[in-house]
Amino acid sequence: MSHGASSLELGLAHTAEQIIGRALKNRPCKFLCEERTIDELLEERHTARLSQFEWWSEYSRRALDQSGDKLQKAFLDHLAILKLKNLSYVLMSSSLYPPLLRVTACPPLALSVLGNPSLLPLSGLTIVGTRHPSSFARKTAYELGLGLGALGEIVVVSGGAIGIDIASHLGALGCQSDQVKTVVVLAGGLSHLHPRSHAKIFNEIVRRGGALVSERLCGHLAKPHDFLTRNRILAGWSSMTILVEAGAKSGTMVTAGLALDEGRDVRVLAQDNWDSSLAGGKDLIDAGASSFRTSGEFFQDFELSSFSPA
Repeated sequence: MSHGASSLELGLAHTAEQIIGRALKNRPCKFLCEERTIDELLEERHTARLSQFEWWSEYSRRALDQSGDKLQKAFLDHLAILKLKNLSYVLMSSSLYPPLLRVTACPPLALSVLGNPSLLPLSGLTIVGTRHPSSFARKTAYELGLGLGALGEIVVVSGGAIGIDIASHLGALGCQSDQVKTVVVLAGGLSHLHPRSHAKIFNEIVRRGGALVSERLCGHLAKPHDFLTRNRILAGWSSMTILVEAGAKSGTMVTAGLALDEGRDVRVLAQDNWDSSLAGGKDLIDAGASSFRTSGEFFQDFELSSFSPA
């Protein structure tokens, strides 16, 4: 059975999902293509009675019966911060929502955006890896970001962490373009950027036309489990994920596994001498994943025509 959900209903559902702390069991299968500004959402907030929606799980209904006032306040606080900081709120029903993310097993109901929301529906390529890479892996991640940035048609998507993530973002920033195409998907809310040591880089990304994105409410401080939850967004955003370097048991390998589960292409940077602590990529190659040995080899085989936003 399909159920339509208005923008206001989706906004409230997103807020409820965050404060209840558990994903909804029953998601709406069909969404109205309805656009609403934050001001309109604020004006219409009194019309929603979320606890009566038939597509909510029984668990969610009971939770809302006990926290309805908390939900309303959290939703209003979130909208107020969005408006104050001139952030965008991209609901699942919006034409700006990343199209490949929308069709994953568990897409976020909404994304808050600091920066340029027009990047979200464009074709993306996700680059992930360890926080403690070898110099070769760090250099390769930078070159991948730089090369993709120079193409000007692919958005570099990563998580903004130290190591491989930020190297790929810096590569995208390194191209000589008026508008950089890179998106940082954060684990916490946009009022608490993490890691703080990357604040200047994040600001530069936004200043030059990139974007910071989060599914969390603006005031949410990232907790350990938020990073693994965030990884499903990294995996689902793009048609291809590149694993540059990773430990066998790591969040990066979780991201690669989620991408494979969604039927996405996963490419791995191969190395002649694998560090035993960073051999997750070798495991994927042994299991049949495609590989490349240098950024030059990757771009030699790269087919731009294979990337489409939907």
